[in-house]
Amino acid sequence: MKNTLYLLKMGFSDLNYPGSLFLCPDCTLLEGVLATNPELRESTDIVYVDFEKPRKPLVELIGEENQSLPVLVFADGQTFINDVDGILAEFAVTNGCPKKHP
Repeated sequence: MKNTLYLLKMGFSDLNYPGSLFLCPDCTLLEGVLATNPELRESTDIVYVDFEKPRKPLVELIGEENQSLPVLVFADGQTFINDVDGILAEFAVTNGCPKKHP
């Protein structure tokens, strides 16, 4: 089994801001990392999730309190990283991707 990276779908709407489309800055950063490190797409499953909550796939897997995105869920289905810096660090260690500059 592979680790799974959950990202928000690009160009989502928010009922609090009618008529506007948004992107998640952290998810967009990770999209760039995926684009420049194609081995990540081969070694990691990528799942795009709608903005609206509840985010059923995440609730079922890691609990209702862990719906923030992005999130990297390890193959065991229980361990996860839900902050972009942690995800980048994990990719650097496990996939040899460049590290985030301090």
